[in-house]
Amino acid sequence: MSYRQLAQASDLLDAYLRNCRLEPHTRVAILFDNSLEYVVLFFGILKAGLVAVPLDTSLGADSLAAVLADCDARVLAVQAKYRRKVSGLLKDNRAVSAIIADAPIPTGRDDLQAVLLRTIIGEPDVYSEPNVPGETQPLVSDSPLDLSDSSGADCPHELAAMFYTSGSTGSCKGVMLSHRNLVSNTIATVQYLKLTPNDSVIVILPFYYIYGNSL
Repeated sequence: MSYRQLAQASDLLDAYLRNCRLEPHTRVAILFDNSLEYVVLFFGILKAGLVAVPLDTSLGADSLAAVLADCDARVLAVQAKYRRKVSGLLKDNRAVSAIIADAPIPTGRDDLQAVLLRTIIGEPDVYSEPNVPGETQPLVSDSPLDLSDSSGADCPHELAAMFYTSGSTGSCKGVMLSHRNLVSNTIATVQYLKLTPNDSVIVILPFYYIYGNSL
């Protein structure tokens, strides 16, 4: 997936979330494994001026429900492989008013239907640009991306994401990070690893873990 394709897909999600008329800084929880879809969700949420809350996929329904209640999430993006956790997550939770999923799932609530991610951003195979024999596809086009409407661009100190601790010494705690926190951490990582545009990074850490997210 090229950077331009990522920008386009996250723009579509941004537009959808804005149409949901959510209040600024509304928490959107992400229960997805590392994937292209996860990355699209993360950046689309930030673009929409909302707060991304990555969820530890190894937690049980009760623990996940506690995190949703703690951060007061109003939207849940969930991978269908975790469908068995969804009913438990929402059993006593009426604050979540929208579900985005990568495949049809039961929500356990008559008033809540899951919206398919592909209906918002298109089918996954749309991401792939056709390869013409003998030609090398550029990673991005020469024309610059328009980032003027990116929510974090003009408000770097506003809340961007909440990452929950593992709870090894007590209950999980939400760590509140601004757009500038995320960007500064990324710059520091690039600098101390001495990364260049010629390097690739393989991420074996989960994206809900702050170091995985930084990579």
